[in-house]
Amino acid sequence: MKIKIDNKNLKKYYHIRLSKYSYNHSMKLTKKLIEDLTENTSKFAKTLSEQDLEDILRKLSEVYYNTDKSLVNDDIFDLLKNELKKKNSKNPFLTEVGAPVKGTKEKVKLPYPMGSLNKVYPNTDDLAKWTKKYKGIYVVSDKLDGASAQIYKDDKGKLYMYSRGDGEVGQNISHLLNVVNVPKTALEKMPNDCSVRGELIMSKKNFKKVKGKENPRNTVAGLINSKTVDREIAKLTDFIAYSVLHPRYKQNEQMKLLNKWTFDTVEYKEMKVIDDDKLEKYLVKRREESDYEMDGLVCVDSSDKYKSEAGYPTHAVAFKISGETVDTKVVRVIWTASMDKYLKPKIEIEPVKLLGTTITYATAFNAKFVEDNKIGKGAIVKITRGGDVIPDIVEVVKPAKQADMPTIKYKWNKTNVDIIAVDLDDETKTTVTIHIIDHFFKTLDVKYISIGTVTKLVENGYDDLFKILGANKDELVDIEGIGEKMIIKIYKEIEEKLASTTLPKLMSASREFGRGLGERKIKEIIAVYPDILTLKATKEELKEMILEIDGFSDILSEKFVENLKSFKKFFNKLNEYYDVTYLLKAKKQVKKGKQMLLNGEKIVFTGFRDAELQKFIEDNGGKVSTSVSSNTTILIHADNADTSTSKFKKATDLGTKLYSKTAFMKKYKV
Repeated sequence: MKIKIDNKNLKKYYHIRLSKYSYNHSMKLTKKLIEDLTENTSKFAKTLSEQDLEDILRKLSEVYYNTDKSLVNDDIFDLLKNELKKKNSKNPFLTEVGAPVKGTKEKVKLPYPMGSLNKVYPNTDDLAKWTKKYKGIYVVSDKLDGASAQIYKDDKGKLYMYSRGDGEVGQNISHLLNVVNVPKTALEKMPNDCSVRGELIMSKKNFKKVKGKENPRNTVAGLINSKTVDREIAKLTDFIAYSVLHPRYKQNEQMKLLNKWTFDTVEYKEMKVIDDDKLEKYLVKRREESDYEMDGLVCVDSSDKYKSEAGYPTHAVAFKISGETVDTKVVRVIWTASMDKYLKPKIEIEPVKLLGTTITYATAFNAKFVEDNKIGKGAIVKITRGGDVIPDIVEVVKPAKQADMPTIKYKWNKTNVDIIAVDLDDETKTTVTIHIIDHFFKTLDVKYISIGTVTKLVENGYDDLFKILGANKDELVDIEGIGEKMIIKIYKEIEEKLASTTLPKLMSASREFGRGLGERKIKEIIAVYPDILTLKATKEELKEMILEIDGFSDILSEKFVENLKSFKKFFNKLNEYYDVTYLLKAKKQVKKGKQMLLNGEKIVFTGFRDAELQKFIEDNGGKVSTSVSSNTTILIHADNADTSTSKFKKATDLGTKLYSKTAFMKKYKV
C-alpha cells in the first residue's frame, strides 16, 4: 500500500535545508521520491550516491524528531541507514543521535547525555559478537516507540524535564511535568541530584480516544513540539521510566530503584543467556502483551556500572526484526490442525510486494492474537519480513468487525492462548493424520519421504502408519509422483533407521506421550531406567521412580506413566513389521540424570561425520547440531582439520572448546 502525502504538507515539511549542514546540492523529498523509497527501499537506495542518501536521512530525521509527522516508517529508515553504512561506514551521520532542536525552542545542554542504540538483527552474527564481549547477566526490556525524555532533580530538589534532541542538546519541556502522567510519589521519592530517563508515550488504549491523529508516537511528538499545551493529549500521555542516568548503577539495580521510587517502568526481564531464537520468541510475545507500541527489544549488559554517554554506547543494543513493512488487507484466516489437534492460524492477504517478493500469506501467531485483535476478512494489517520465509504481523491497523475463528468445535488450552479441535471434520482428521505420520518419519530421520509424499499416501488410502509400513510395494507404484526407485529407497531407509534407533527417539516418534514429553525429556528417563518397558512395577511405583529424576513434576511423571501402556501396544504392533526387540536390551548410560557425562553440551562436527560418535554423545546427555552458534560449547574437528573453514573460524571467535576427533574420543573414553 502506497503512502499518501499531501503536496501542501510536502512544501511545508519536506523541502528542508538544514542550516547546520552545507551541501553542494540538496535532494528534495518530493512525493515521487517518498513513493520510490516506500515501494522498493533496498533497490532504490542502492541507486543513490552516498551524499544523496545522507541528505535524505538527515531530512527524514529532522521531520521525525521535530514535527508530528513521519514520512517513512522505522524499518525503511533503518534500511536506508544500513545502505549508507555499506557505502561508507565512517559517514558522520551514522554516529549522530536524534536531530538538532529547531527554531525558537528552548535549547539546553542536557544534564546527562542521552545516547542511542546500535541495532542487531536475527540471522546475523551481530548478537553473538556482542554477547561474546558483554557476558551478562542481561536486562531485556521493551523498546518503546515514543519520545525519549529525561527527568532531572537538581541538588536543591527542583525538577526539570528535557527532550533528547541530538543526545547532548535538547529542549526544556519542564512545563509538561505537571500535565503528563508521572506518579507524584516518584518525583518526591527520587533523590536530589538524580536523573531518570524514560519514554513519553501513549498507550494503545488511550490512543483510541484520540481523533484525527496518525499514530501514538507522532501524537506525543506533536505535544512536545507545540508552542501551546494540549491538555487532553497530555493527560493521555505516560512517562515510562527505563534508566537511571545518575547516580551510576548496574541496569538491574536501576530497574529496582525505579520501582522502589514508584515510577511506571518498562516491562523487563533478566536473562542469563540470550540468542536470536530466544529474543525473537520473546519479542513476538511482548508485542502481543504490551500496552504500548514497541519496535524491538533493548538488551543491556548488567554486569557493570556504565557511564551515561552520548552517541552509541556499546554496552547496550536494540534487537529488531529487520525488513520493510507494508499495509495490506486480510482475505481470510486459515486454520491448520497440528498432530496434537492444536489449530494454528495464518492469514491470506491481498498480494503485496515486500523486499522484492510478492507476499500472499502471513503468520497470525495463535488463536488469542486473532481473537483479541479481531483479525478477519477486511482487516488491515501491517506486515514485515525478516529472516522468516512467511512474514509476521507487526500491527493491526484496522480490525475486522469480528475475528475469523474456526467453524469446527474447539476448546481453549489451559493458558487461553491456543485452541484445540474437539470435533474433527474429515478435512481436519486428514491433516492431523498426515502430521502424525510425517512426525514419525522426521523424528527417525528417514530420508526420501517428505510431507508431500506422506500426503499422497494418505490420500490414496494409506491413512495409518502401519498401513504404510505393511504396504504392498508393487501397489504403491501406481500412486502418481512415487516411482519404483523411490519406493525402494524409502523402505530401505525405514528398515535401516528402525534397526539403529534409540528407545527415546522411537517413543518421541510415536507421539503416544503427547505434548511436553519429547525425545529430550524421555531420554532423561531412559538414561536412569533403560528397562522401563519390561520393568515390573505398579503405576504408583513408576511415578515415584520418575519423580526422583531432576526436572520431572507430578504432571509430567503421571503423563509418562499413563501413556506408557499405549506405547507398549504401539511397540508390539511395530515389532510385527520390523524387529525392534533389540531396544529392550538397552544399557544404562555412563552417568545418570544431571550427572550424565555430556549433559548440556551443544556439539558440532566439522570435517567428518560419525553416526556412532553422535549416538554416544546423545546417549550421554549431549546434543549434536550442524551449525556453530553462541550456544555451541564444543567443536569436534577432523584430525587434519582445515582451520580456514567458516565453522572453525566462528567457533574460535566465540571461544568455543575445540577438540580433534581423536582427542575427544580419548578424553571421553569412546
